[in-house]
Amino acid sequence: MVKVKELEATKFETLFKNPNSLLQGSKGSLSWKYFFYLSVIGIGFFLVGGTMILPFAGLEIILVYLAFRLSLNLE
Repeated sequence: MVKVKELEATKFETLFKNPNSLLQGSKGSLSWKYFFYLSVIGIGFFLVGGTMILPFAGLEIILVYLAFRLSLNLE
């Protein structure tokens, strides 16, 4: 993202910003591992009889994903 602010008629200030993405690089692998482990734990509880765990685990994954998308759209 680039923002240009006009100070005077001949002077400009340019600000370069990199988006803060948690889904890129080494942070991305941690995010995907979090989603994977959360899914495995939720499926494990579902298989042993905790049927209400899986929908809430899915809801948590969706909310975390939406928070990532919202943080990218705000910048």
